[in-house]
Amino acid sequence: MLLQFLFLQDPKWNKKAQKIFQFCHQTIGALIKAEQNELSLRLFLQGAVAAGEIEFENAESVAYEFISQVYKLFIDRKVLLCSETDNIYVATVYY
Repeated sequence: MLLQFLFLQDPKWNKKAQKIFQFCHQTIGALIKAEQNELSLRLFLQGAVAAGEIEFENAESVAYEFISQVYKLFIDRKVLLCSETDNIYVATVYY
């Protein structure tokens, strides 16, 4: 909480946060190209959760973008989940 307060005092915090999430999104995209689809799915989900917990402008849009990539992995049939807990976690994030 204190750390987040300190970040909010930084006038460039919104831009910095946006750049961090942009870098993460690009890095995870590179993992998809390397056919690391299950890892990519987990990282996109974690990124969406992180974007929802950190206060910055456009946090909802960033979280939506990460979730849309998860959905795209499912639609393209690049990820098949075998674990019941994974299915529950994904369902929780969607709804």
